[in-house]
Amino acid sequence: MVGAALLRAAAAAKPIAGGQEDRGEKERILTSHKEKEYKLLNPPHQLFINNEFVPSKSGKTFKTINPTTEDVIAEVAEADKADVDVAVKAANQAFR
Repeated sequence: MVGAALLRAAAAAKPIAGGQEDRGEKERILTSHKEKEYKLLNPPHQLFINNEFVPSKSGKTFKTINPTTEDVIAEVAEADKADVDVAVKAANQAFR
């Protein structure tokens, strides 16, 4: 939603004197947006336990696949029994 608004704003930029478009400002807006979008779409790929990102105890990961393109979207930590035990213990302490 925000991306579309930025793209519309960049496309609607007024031409500067001499009829030339201010491409530098458009590029700055689009580049800035892409950097923010990248940060939002690429969070840590670890387990979130006890209010922090941590790797899995085993170090195992698994691939997340885009079902439309079959491209790998991300490789994320794979939790096993040891990780679940730590998460449950942290959750129990948080509710006390």
